[in-house]
Amino acid sequence: MSAERSAAPGQAVTLEQLAVALAFDPSAGATDRDTTVQNAVASVRSAHTFAELEGAEAGDVVLIAPGLQPGVPSYRFDLALGRMADGVAAIVGGDPSPTGRRVAARRGVALAQLRPGYDVASLAVLVRDLTSSDQQIELAGLELACRAADNCDDASQIEELLADVSASMGCRLALLRAKSSSNDLPIRVQGVVRKYLSVDVNADSSDRTLTPLMEIGRSHIARRIEALLQAEFDANELPDTTRSELINEILLNDPSTSADSVRRLREADFPVDGSHCAIRIDCHDPSTLLDGDIAVFRAQQRIAAATYEAVRETGGSWARAGTAHSVILVSSRPTPHGQLVAPEVSTAAERALEAADAIIDGLRIHVGIGGQHLGVAGLRTTVNEAATAVRSAREAGHPNQPHHFDRLGLSRSILQWAEIDGVRPVVYDVLAPLLAQKPRQAGESLATLRAYLDNGRNIAATAEQLHLHRNTVRYRVDRLRKQLSVDLDNPDDRLLVELGCRLVTSERDV
Repeated sequence: MSAERSAAPGQAVTLEQLAVALAFDPSAGATDRDTTVQNAVASVRSAHTFAELEGAEAGDVVLIAPGLQPGVPSYRFDLALGRMADGVAAIVGGDPSPTGRRVAARRGVALAQLRPGYDVASLAVLVRDLTSSDQQIELAGLELACRAADNCDDASQIEELLADVSASMGCRLALLRAKSSSNDLPIRVQGVVRKYLSVDVNADSSDRTLTPLMEIGRSHIARRIEALLQAEFDANELPDTTRSELINEILLNDPSTSADSVRRLREADFPVDGSHCAIRIDCHDPSTLLDGDIAVFRAQQRIAAATYEAVRETGGSWARAGTAHSVILVSSRPTPHGQLVAPEVSTAAERALEAADAIIDGLRIHVGIGGQHLGVAGLRTTVNEAATAVRSAREAGHPNQPHHFDRLGLSRSILQWAEIDGVRPVVYDVLAPLLAQKPRQAGESLATLRAYLDNGRNIAATAEQLHLHRNTVRYRVDRLRKQLSVDLDNPDDRLLVELGCRLVTSERDV
């Protein structure tokens, strides 16, 4: 993109007058020459390709776009410098090779960098008087927009900022949750895209396309919004982290030893005595989609941050806890039991899924929603129920959709049974000979055992279900009987093994 070239001869200025924004290379180009013969500045344009650089004309100050800067110290850049028109004022950005510097000096082109604190918008405002009257109006609006952005110092003022900028620039800017067009600018916090900044030209404008100055202004506003949202995130991170740690202590420790954590949560104004409803998100798949432990760890951190931010936007008081592979999101309100509306939590779970999906394409996660419960004991109960719902989702093979504990039916009863103290160790002890095998063999053994019991110990029906020969099934069953320390012909032992198979396959990737 480039600014219109409309400066009259008397309006041109020397590079010396732009020194407030540009840091010139004293060893290159026109800056070695007397200021009275330096090339005058008539317009500012940016170059995103070498072809655009070659098309620079007399009086241009050309800003090298970020995407082109890696190619500056190359023969292609040197060639583009030689093909520019005579009288180009300056090249801003990049670090040319010695050959490139010699070419610039021979053509009388100054080499410069933007000074810290300046950007394309700042530079455009400095050359406002060199442009036509129409552009003077547009640049004046850009200056007001930049000033409004610089004066906005709190994330709560972003909507007001967008209204002011929209009025001054003659276009409508909006902050959106989802991308509405390919021109929308992503707004990142902690490296995660949280929102998109879109811009529409007013309907009564004769030209509905974005002008270069509108593009410059939008980019400037987007970076300011990112800074404000990052500052807000940083301000909330410490108390959020402390609260998460306290909730983890309550969930992991014995109730008799968590009184101090409960007291500190109350002091932090967390409604620990109110109604609670938990969402649990389990994600074990990044390791199959990404290379390296560091990449997986960072992806899991981004998923945790993005899902937490997504549910917070739905309203209410939220807290985050969890482990390396699980995110626990708790909605808590200082209201009597029963006033926490379940559909609101379901909506929050859907938003969390969308946020997680935006992090990694093809991600498979399991989501469980616990029931609604009151007080500290209720906090533990809803988190345990959410974990049970996650296991049910995994067992049913239903990733990327919320599973509600209250809708589990028989599976709910089986998984509740597993939460009784002492049950899970007994189950795992009975099935230990199978689980000690290699994962593939363990999965084969459990699948055969479960199908055999589900089909009433009928070899033919089991073989049909597993698509195996009867002799193969009979061989496997005989081997399983020898491995297990229980009698499958005993009804009580058989029931324990059958329930155990359902539990283990829901909790382990076998």
